[in-house]
Amino acid sequence: MAVEAAGFIDPDALASRGRRASYWADLGRAYAQIGDQRAAVEAIAKGERLAPQQVRSNPLVRDAVQLMLAPAVSTARGRSLRALASRMGIPA
Repeated sequence: MAVEAAGFIDPDALASRGRRASYWADLGRAYAQIGDQRAAVEAIAKGERLAPQQVRSNPLVRDAVQLMLAPAVSTARGRSLRALASRMGIPA
C-alpha cells in the first residue's frame, strides 16, 4: 500500500522541490483513496506549498479533490478541503 511505503521515504532527501511536491501530492491521493480526508488534504497542501502550479494543475490530484468534495463520499467538507478546491478552481 502506498501509505505504508511512504513511511520508508524521506521527502526532504529528494533532490528537487518538484519531486517533493509530487511525493506529497501522490501521498495525498493515496490517503484520499483509503478515505482519510484530513490526511489527504494535509499532504496535498504540503505539496502545493512546494510547487503550487504543479500540484493544482495535476489532473489526478484534481480528481481526488473533486471526489472528496462529493456529498456521497465526503465525511466532512471542511474549510481546508474547500480552500484547496477553491485554489484549484474546483467549485465546492
